Formats: sequence, C-alpha cells, structure tokens
Amino acid sequence: MNKAIHRIAGLIMAVVMILGTIINTKAAGSDYYVSLTGSDTNPGTASAPFKTFAKANSVLTPGSTLYIYAGIYKQPLKITKSGTSTEQITVQPLGGKAVIDLQYRAIPGVEIRASYVTVKGLVVRKIRDVCVNLKGANLTVSELVISGCTSHGISVNHSVQIRILNSRVSRAVQSNHSRTLTSGWGSGIKVRLSKNVLIQGNTIYHNFGEGIGTRGTNIIIRGNTVFDNYSVNIYTNSQNVSIERNFVYCTPNSGYERNGLPAVGISLAEEYFAGWGARLKNARVLNNIVAFCKNGVRYAGAGEGVLGGGLKSATIAYNTLYGSINAALSIVYESAQSGSTIANNIIWQAQNNLTAIDNPIGLTFHNNLWKVAPPAAFRGPGDQYGDPEFAGTPAYTPESYRLSSSSPAIRAGADTGIFQDFYAKPRGPEFDIGAIQFTDPVTVSPTPTLIEPTNTLSPATAQVTPSPTPVSEQPTSASMPDTSALVLSTASPTIPAQPAQPSQEIVYDNTYCFPLF
Repeated sequence: MNKAIHRIAGLIMAVVMILGTIINTKAAGSDYYVSLTGSDTNPGTASAPFKTFAKANSVLTPGSTLYIYAGIYKQPLKITKSGTSTEQITVQPLGGKAVIDLQYRAIPGVEIRASYVTVKGLVVRKIRDVCVNLKGANLTVSELVISGCTSHGISVNHSVQIRILNSRVSRAVQSNHSRTLTSGWGSGIKVRLSKNVLIQGNTIYHNFGEGIGTRGTNIIIRGNTVFDNYSVNIYTNSQNVSIERNFVYCTPNSGYERNGLPAVGISLAEEYFAGWGARLKNARVLNNIVAFCKNGVRYAGAGEGVLGGGLKSATIAYNTLYGSINAALSIVYESAQSGSTIANNIIWQAQNNLTAIDNPIGLTFHNNLWKVAPPAAFRGPGDQYGDPEFAGTPAYTPESYRLSSSSPAIRAGADTGIFQDFYAKPRGPEFDIGAIQFTDPVTVSPTPTLIEPTNTLSPATAQVTPSPTPVSEQPTSASMPDTSALVLSTASPTIPAQPAQPSQEIVYDNTYCFPLF
C-alpha cells in the first residue's frame, strides 16, 4: 500500500514538474504585440495588444518576439532587455509598414542597449538625433528604411558582434544640410570603438556627411551600394578592415558635392582621436567598383599628433576604378608606409590622371590594367595598358563593368589568395584583372536590380543633370551582390485579427522638409 502511494505521489510530482517546465518555457518565449489602438492595461496579446513600446519592452524575455502592427508611431522604440545566444529577442512589423516618426523630437528613434536582439523591417524617420542607436553585443538590424536624421542614420558605439544588413539610409546628417561644415559631420552608418561589425547589403545615399564611416577593429563593409554622399562615400580608420564587393559611384550635379566636387569613393585615413593612434593596419580593399567620384581609392594620410601613420600591410586588389574626377588612386606618404600590395586593378581616368602617390616605398605593384602607363615607380610585372574593353558603356550599374570576351584583363591577373569576385563568383584557376571575373555570356546570372539614378550617360555626356529615380520604401536583398547567406528571414506568422484602427494612409515621406534650427 505504501509503495503504491509513493508511486502515485512520484507520478504526480513528475507531471507537475513537466507542466511547470512547459509553462516557464512558454513564458520565456512569449510573443507580444503593440498597436496604435492598444492599451498598456492589456496583456499584450494579438487580440489585446499594448499601446506603448515601453510597456512591451518591460515584459520581454529571452526568445520573445515583439510584433508591431502597421501604423505611424510617434514614440521611440527602446529595447533594454536581452536575449541569449539560443533565444534572441526579435522586433518586427506585422501586417504592413510600421513607421517610427518622431516629428523631429530630440531623441533616438530606435535605441537598443542590450544583447542578442534583432530589429528588422521598420521605417524610422524625422528624428532630431541619431535615428537608430546601437550599444551592446550580438545585435542585428536589417531591412530598415531610415531617413531624415539630424545626426547619424545608424550609430554603433562601444559594441561587439554587430550586423547591419540590407537597410536603406538616406538624408541623414541633416545638421549639415546647408553644406557649410568643414569637419565633424556624421554618417549614414557610423561605427565607433566597436569590434566585429558586419555592414552588408545596404543602400546608402544622399547623406550630408559620410555614407559609411568606421573606427573600430575587425570591420567588414561588404556588398553595399553607396552613392552621392557629401563627405566621402566609404571611409575607415579601422584596424583589420575589409572593404569588399561594394558598388560606389557619384552622379553629376547630385546636389551633394563638396567644394564643387563629388565625394571620394573609398577613403582610408588615420585621424587623431585620443587613445586611438595609428590603427589602420591590414586594410583590404577588394573587388569594389568605384565610378565617377573625386578619387577611386585614397589613403588620406595621418592627422596631426598621430605617430606611426602610413598605409601598412594593406591589400588593394581586384578593384575597378573608373572615371574619377581627380586621380583614380591616391596615396599620401607617411613614415610607416610598408608591406602593401596594389594588384589586379583596372585603373581608368579620362585625362590619364591615374595616380597621385607621394612615394612608392613600401608599396608593391603588379598585374594592374592601366589606361596608359603610369610613372615607372608604380609599374609592375604583369601590367597591361589600354582600354579594358567592357561589354557595355560604363555607367551606373555594376553590369556595365563586365569584361567583354576581347578584354585584355582576361587571364592577365595573378593569384593573390582572393578567390571570389564582385558577385561572389569563383576566381581561378585563371585570374582576371578587375572586380568582375569574366563569364561566358551564356552562363551569366541574372542582373541584380539596383537602386540608382536614371542617368546612365557615358562620361562624355555626364554633364547633364540626372533625374534621380524615386526610391522604393522597402529595400530588397536582390539589389545587392549575393548577400543571401546573411539575409535574415522576414517571414511573419499568420496575422491575427487586431482591434480596429483609425483609417490612415501610410506613405513614406520621400521629400524631406528641413527642420528649422
């Protein structure tokens, strides 16, 4: 009898423990909802959502997903609760566009101060501050549409393991909309004092500062389309940075010129920051296409007070630098310049202004295709000279920089340990010069759709003012070179019925009205 009682008691305890585990697991991974017509006295369910992001944040736990019903929200989104490596917290829209529009309030539109959080698919606009501010670890933002920020579009500060994917940032740094600042401007995407940051598949344009600017360690800037930014399109002062497979260009008379000239395409430098020093080492500038900018690639030197500056252990390879206003390749000499390789690049400039390089010490050149022979100090074995013979007229699509079957760049490159091209297609066993490895037209993959101005004029007629194509609100990964491996799923659950909301048309404000200062 006692044995039977103990057995039954044991079974009851086991059932209780199992049920408790199930209940706790459900609580740890609960989904929550916010709606314009919700209430913070609600439980935050699909049919009885919260009203405010603050209330939703207060209940998030590892594994939670916060769904934001479609609408225009005039409240900031701040996430301070962390997930874990196996149970991330996710924030995403549901049932249409979720827009955070603060009407120029001086507070970040989205702020994440946590770990293991993903925010995706939101529209963030009209912020008199940073639009999206990230500080923490293991954070991901993707498929955001950001516009009208007084300061940076996306800012990463003192953080680690950050991913910024497939987002669109424009008209940030409105504090310089008058274009009178000579320094100190912000960026469409800004990284400061952070490690292990991936910036991939984004479209960054029409910002009144830098397009992308980074100062950190182990930074990857990959597969972005960057054009017509005021200060510089891509800028870095980082250690162990890789700038690869980006399409960077400048259109004539864009309205974002600085001192009458478009921005530099890709710029590296060592500005003075207290405690930072000359950290620009092991930079890799690979497989980029840079067209019609002030310079194609430029190392701008070290700032006053920076000791040990110089291009150190850098690799500038397999780039196509075309049609720059000034020298296609510019390198300022600093005393620590050493161990850097410049190889397998197509370098073309209309007036034969191919280089502005102070000193060849510490630089190795080989297998470049130059429009004409550069000064003897910058020539190397395997060099080619003349027309690269693209398959089309070089313009504002990457496809226009494919090689024709008669190009002298084909099989003229050297193996430098880089085995993918601009489209992440394989290189080798034969290596072509330039960003795009030649492919038989029969096997060419479909041309990606790119967000770009409608101006596709050749350099000879490029003085005509382009008419920018209106930009669609939702970015697509198809517009970027092969970033599918890192594109986060945007699949949403079946949309449950939600409380009735006031009828409103959600239209992206594609014409920014400058705030009054």
